[in-house]
Amino acid sequence: MEVRRNERLGLLEVWVPRSERGLEETQRRLDALCAACKGTCTVAVFYSGEEDLTERTSWLLCAHQKKQTQRPGR
Repeated sequence: MEVRRNERLGLLEVWVPRSERGLEETQRRLDALCAACKGTCTVAVFYSGEEDLTERTSWLLCAHQKKQTQRPGR
């Protein structure tokens, strides 16, 4: 697990690799981080996935663009 703090955004980024996914120790550490940060920053947890990152990112960007064009006043 890799933890990075972004003071500018008030964000704690937690990167969980596939090898640590689903382990009780990982969940305990995540719970402790969330409890320690409660009220002081936002915790964002990123899990390594099984899907193609390029494909999923492209899908996400397209979905966001479609949503933006459907907003009133656009």
